[in-house]
Amino acid sequence: MSSSSATYFSESNKKGEVSELKKSLQSPEVQRDAVQYKKVIQKVIECMTLGMDLSSLFMDMIKAGATHDLVQKKLVYLYICSYATSNPDLALLTVNTMRKDCQDRSAMVRGLALRSMCSLRLPDLVEYIVEPLLTGLSDNSSYVRRAAVLGCIKLFHLIPDFVEDNGIVEKLVRLIQDPDPQVVCNSLLALDEILAAEGGVQLQKIAAHHLLKRFKAFSGWGQSMIMELLLRYKPKDTEELFDVLNLLDDRLKHPNSAVVMACIQVFINFTKDIDNLAEDVYKRIKGPLMTILSSSNSELVYVCLCHIDVLLSKVPKLFEQEYRSFFSRHADPQYIKTKKLEILTTIASVSNVEEVVTELSANVHDVDVSMSKESIKAIGNIAMCLPQASEYCIDVLLSFLSWEVEYITSQTLVIIRDLLLKYEKSAIAVLPQVGQCLEIVQDPKGLAAIIWIIGEHGQSIPDSPYMLEPLVDRIALESSAEVKLQLLTATMKLFFKKPPECQDMLGRLLKYCVDEEVHMDVHDRALLYYRLLKTNTKEAERVVCGSINKPATNPWNLSTSASNSKEQLLDEFNTLSVVYGQSSVLFITQSVPYIKGQPYIKDEAPSYDREELEEQNESLEHNVAVGNLLGEDVDNGKQDEHLGEKSILELTENPSLTPAMFEHRWKSIPESSCWAAALMKVPSSPDEFQQHLLHSKILLMASSPPGQPIQKYFFYAQEVQGQTVVLVEAIVDVTSKLLRVTTKVEDSSLTQLFDQYLRTSLEKEWIESK
Repeated sequence: MSSSSATYFSESNKKGEVSELKKSLQSPEVQRDAVQYKKVIQKVIECMTLGMDLSSLFMDMIKAGATHDLVQKKLVYLYICSYATSNPDLALLTVNTMRKDCQDRSAMVRGLALRSMCSLRLPDLVEYIVEPLLTGLSDNSSYVRRAAVLGCIKLFHLIPDFVEDNGIVEKLVRLIQDPDPQVVCNSLLALDEILAAEGGVQLQKIAAHHLLKRFKAFSGWGQSMIMELLLRYKPKDTEELFDVLNLLDDRLKHPNSAVVMACIQVFINFTKDIDNLAEDVYKRIKGPLMTILSSSNSELVYVCLCHIDVLLSKVPKLFEQEYRSFFSRHADPQYIKTKKLEILTTIASVSNVEEVVTELSANVHDVDVSMSKESIKAIGNIAMCLPQASEYCIDVLLSFLSWEVEYITSQTLVIIRDLLLKYEKSAIAVLPQVGQCLEIVQDPKGLAAIIWIIGEHGQSIPDSPYMLEPLVDRIALESSAEVKLQLLTATMKLFFKKPPECQDMLGRLLKYCVDEEVHMDVHDRALLYYRLLKTNTKEAERVVCGSINKPATNPWNLSTSASNSKEQLLDEFNTLSVVYGQSSVLFITQSVPYIKGQPYIKDEAPSYDREELEEQNESLEHNVAVGNLLGEDVDNGKQDEHLGEKSILELTENPSLTPAMFEHRWKSIPESSCWAAALMKVPSSPDEFQQHLLHSKILLMASSPPGQPIQKYFFYAQEVQGQTVVLVEAIVDVTSKLLRVTTKVEDSSLTQLFDQYLRTSLEKEWIESK
């Protein structure tokens, strides 16, 4: 916006602006001057984008739409689409103009009118839109057909029955063979969204090969979308697999990074079960990823680094020779430097460790303190994972102590303390420098690390008791509980190694911690040590100075579980899950019913162990047996008679319930019951679970994709006599093999009966009997 416009729309001039625009739109002089009239309409749109309420101009803007000026018509239609929901009655007046424009000789006008009609978002106007929309699907202009296809999606979300009543799916299927590539892409997108509840578009061999033959004609977005659909297609044999991969191979060199990433995803997905071919595929995709990594777009580089990190969980040595590409650049933002540091730690090997550690050492000088600390930690990780390079890494770490920079010294000592557990002979070289470091370090973690080293190796440090004594003397001024706990343990250990020098110091420390310390952990540990010494000195020495169980692997972030979790993300390659570092089921929510193929989680499934499960079920059973909580007399005969009427639950084989009805009822019916049970086995696919319950006349509405750690299933059933609908949500925790069931029943009197019915059905094969 120009400076004059910015002044014109400042706060001081906003008052009365709407009324002035209204007068201008209604002025005959302005209406006679086409240029001036268009300028007023432009001001209306400018005010609308600033957030001003201009709904009072709706009638005047409708009149402005009756023009042959395409620019003016676009502006007016934009306004009408924005305020149609605020003026539903007046919006009906625009339909005739738009329907007339749908028959205009200009394809641009027809497409604009059709797109605007479908964007009104008013269910009452759908009947006026259907006819122009169906006509638009077979229009001679590809632009109009594109708008019509996208309009089908909008009307589907507005009134789902529109699709079935007008055979939209069949029409869209025919448009997949349209000569215009963009119409084909729009049709596939529309079909995938409309058929989402059935799993989306499932390509057959003829359709898949038809799209592959025309592949180069599609735009970058279209190619990416089609390759996403190809992930659901399984080649019949190895020959067809090679044909598909050969057709897509040149897409790895495409200038559009989205196309490259989608192609890589197809390559990985198609070959994941063929070990020999998968190895060649990983080598093939390495080049395209390195090309993206050289981009000047920081966000794109970061996404690429995240995907490389996931690939390394599967093939750790894949980028071993390209380690220089992960060295930080001066212009790299902090988040890229951090990610490159993680990858360098992973790909470090005997052949490149010296150069990698040298690069990490340079990062220790970084002005960002967190980056410096992470670099030190990375060197420690490399030492822990590469025993052959441990001595070299420890020497580099020890050299950092001579810099006498507080935060560097502190972090280095924390890392060396952990390395002492595995490489005591090499790391023990730090002992002569401990005294000097004690004068520099102020950080609680670094100070605790020094105290631990002194306590553990005090016999090798001549002045070790005198290093701890000043810390004991000012214990009352120390605020860190971690430092106090380490000081207690270290002083106890030194007492058994050098009793004369430490006896008085230990006594003063224990007295303060027992009598005056307010932190309960410190107080309790001091009391434990005091009672141990009072009871048996030799036993106290055995407890405090017992042998350390040295870990076989590093104590930091390179656990097998972390590596496995990253490897699982390969199934969600080229999605936000890779960037977030977690499965999509953990951060994407979706309304019920669950759409197959898309992640859904209503809330995090609670975790149970088996003891909690038994307690919960016992509690539920106890509550059921309580009976009349109000203490009123109950006619047992009538109660038995009432139960006798509903002692048998009869379900219909063909319950009538659509996904839309399921969603509506799920939101409106309150929760009837909730129970959990231990599973004897985990369903390998939704079909396996469905086939079992189908015999009990309980049908599957939707389910989560297989392979997720938390699997969700939505079932439904219907009673024969009263037509009562029962809705069920079943959550399966794959790791702990536990099932949690939530039931919603329209007739609450049937809740207990249905729960017993469902339990009995599942106990035959799935859950353990109570």
